[in-house]
Amino acid sequence: MATLTIAPKSPGHKLVQDQLQPRIRMAEQANNRMHAAWRNAEERILAYVPESEVDAKRRNRRDNGKPQYTTLQIPYTYALVMSAHTYLTSVFFARSPVHQFAGRHGEGEQSVQAVEALIDYQTTTGGAQGPYYIWLYDALKYGVGITGEYWCKEEIQFSTIEIDPQTKKKFQKTSRGVGYEGNKVYNVSPFDFLPDPRVPVGRFQQGEFCAALRRVSWNDIIRRQAQGYYTNVEALRTTNGTTDPKQESHSALIRPDASVTGYGMINNHPSIVELYEFYIELIPREWKLGESSFPEKWVFTISKDMSVIIGAQPLGLLHNKFPFNVLESEIEAYGMYNRGIPEIIEPLQNTMDWLVNSHFYNVRAALNNLFIADPTKIVMKDLENSEPGGIIRLKPEAY
Repeated sequence: MATLTIAPKSPGHKLVQDQLQPRIRMAEQANNRMHAAWRNAEERILAYVPESEVDAKRRNRRDNGKPQYTTLQIPYTYALVMSAHTYLTSVFFARSPVHQFAGRHGEGEQSVQAVEALIDYQTTTGGAQGPYYIWLYDALKYGVGITGEYWCKEEIQFSTIEIDPQTKKKFQKTSRGVGYEGNKVYNVSPFDFLPDPRVPVGRFQQGEFCAALRRVSWNDIIRRQAQGYYTNVEALRTTNGTTDPKQESHSALIRPDASVTGYGMINNHPSIVELYEFYIELIPREWKLGESSFPEKWVFTISKDMSVIIGAQPLGLLHNKFPFNVLESEIEAYGMYNRGIPEIIEPLQNTMDWLVNSHFYNVRAALNNLFIADPTKIVMKDLENSEPGGIIRLKPEAY
């Protein structure tokens, strides 16, 4: 596979930059509108209550040895999501093999079994079942789950110390071979998936483009350069791209910190590079990428700061689809994004949390009640009696 080399700062490079940048920014703007709902879903799943100022003061008192209470969240949302996930995975993944086939045009049973065996090998050895489970989980949690797919040819290199049978001297022998070749599936966070916002995410294949933010190790970049996928790699040595903003303090999930730069620098290159993989259906003549005037799908790889294009090639897939799979948990065809289970049952979760916490608050108040009593009118030892069902007697003087 060969990529088209577009020299940085050339007219062709600038033309592609000018086409990619506004589309990515448009998709990011639409995606950002969902971040608050998705983070809230994460907190509901983790039964996490953002710490208020009052709770923080109580925590400080607890740390100093003074018993204090805090606000609780009942893990009802978590239980419901995990129950639905267990049901779905038992229905779809309990089969062996997971992908089952049937002939459409009178194919023999042995041919069908051969296809099943091939896909089963790619599912198990290629490690697809783990992403499948997370795919369903993301759909239930966020309302949308995304997986990406690609054809992988893993080249492995290893060295051994051997002895020359003639000279009896030790030498280092380096060998290279193919470790795995086949389909690979990976998960894409909804925060990093950028479909065309002019169509619902469930129909993203009908959009003009889609993109995904990737964090790629330098070793993988070198491997893909050797396979002919990447070019202009030298320009990445000084381009880390803009980093992710610091995560919000109220977020329950600790995300990878992409703001750390310069760590472990060897030979003046970053260890992790943030890239956009951008897929678009374009007319090659308009983009100065060929003479054809008929739409076709291309894929571009560009650094996050839009300064360097390291990959530009026709997608080259016979099915002519964007290489992503989108799963939604709610039946709704027209909204940009659908709701996940945490958002659907949020009113019920809030009601349960209020009932439990208000009950606890009331019990605490009753355990620490204060009473106004006139010791000249009542028998004080009756008031101080902690036995249940007591009676407080009046003194004879108060009859």
